[in-house]
Amino acid sequence: MFFFVFSTSNQETEGPALTIDCPSCGERGPADSAEMVENGTLFFFIPAIRNRTTRLTCRNCGKSFHLNLPLKDVSQLPSADLHQMLWDTPSSVLPSVLAMIALAASIIPFAGLLIALIIQPFIWKTPSWQRILSLITAIISFFTTFFYIAFYS
Repeated sequence: MFFFVFSTSNQETEGPALTIDCPSCGERGPADSAEMVENGTLFFFIPAIRNRTTRLTCRNCGKSFHLNLPLKDVSQLPSADLHQMLWDTPSSVLPSVLAMIALAASIIPFAGLLIALIIQPFIWKTPSWQRILSLITAIISFFTTFFYIAFYS
């Protein structure tokens, strides 16, 4: 039996206030910015995943949005370009649970592949270790299913 031990650590750096066109409230106004770096390790010491995102929080409505650019690049973009890149903050529990279910099922032929493919739309916009882990489990599930078909059929 093989066990995966996966842990994450988060680091957040506050940035300057930016002007955005908020997709939630429709107002043009200031937003607080922060850069978040998430590091994932296997067995507590092998670096596996590093994810960097920028969070913008509208001061008018309080809604948070993410984008996949470093904070230094975000401050140089005009607000019209930022509006097109913003996406809603995903729930933190659902992607984590789905990624762990996919990992647990990845060694089961057919079922693991089916579960890994079903969860992809739910996790695809999550720029974090959950998305990377779900892609890895989809690959593991594919090879598990392939070897099952090749050797036991």
